[in-house]
Amino acid sequence: MAALREQNGGYLRYGFRGYAARDLWGIGPRFPSILKGSIAKRHVHDDGWVPRDADALVPFVGDGHWYLCFDVRKARRGEPQITYVDLECARTKKIADTFEQLVATMGPDDDDLIIGITTKAAMARTADQLGKALRMTVTDQGDWAHGYPTLHGRAKEPGSLVQFWLTPNEVSRGFVRKEDPDYKSLVRLLPGKALRVPEHPDCKFLLEANELSADALLDACARAGLKAQRL
Repeated sequence: MAALREQNGGYLRYGFRGYAARDLWGIGPRFPSILKGSIAKRHVHDDGWVPRDADALVPFVGDGHWYLCFDVRKARRGEPQITYVDLECARTKKIADTFEQLVATMGPDDDDLIIGITTKAAMARTADQLGKALRMTVTDQGDWAHGYPTLHGRAKEPGSLVQFWLTPNEVSRGFVRKEDPDYKSLVRLLPGKALRVPEHPDCKFLLEANELSADALLDACARAGLKAQRL
């Protein structure tokens, strides 16, 4: 509950190690919501497998084929265990005694790669420098996806998967899209700024990439005249 009071669902910086989850459902009427209920309620009309006592397994993240659940089947002193449920493989697995224990295991994946850039230059100028160093075309993807701007670099060679994304470290604490029917009331509830990587406040921008190693990115930053470090 403490985690939901701080952030009522949304994207997470770190994932639950070993599971493809980088978000958390919230409490309320908006999708995705924990209040939609147990696995039994979510799959009441399905013909596929559901675990025994599925009404006591309440998902807080998942994609419909698998879930991480609050499991009250063997709850001690009101504290539910955390159980992984795979509907496709018809199996369950306890992964933590409490939600707090699960959160304590969260951290970056071994293949996570983020480069922090310290500069006084504007974001567009920084992305342009990186684009030239990496011989990529840079486009502005706007802020619709995450509420903060994203500049995207893509290799000029046809068929190449090499690309990068440059985003700010300091962003709004929360965001709501303007097309949301409750935008006018919700936007007032999301004041202030926050750092996505608070332990590196000197880093103005964050650089992520596909099909590029850390050494290649750091070398490109050096050629672009940018101070950079792997975070």
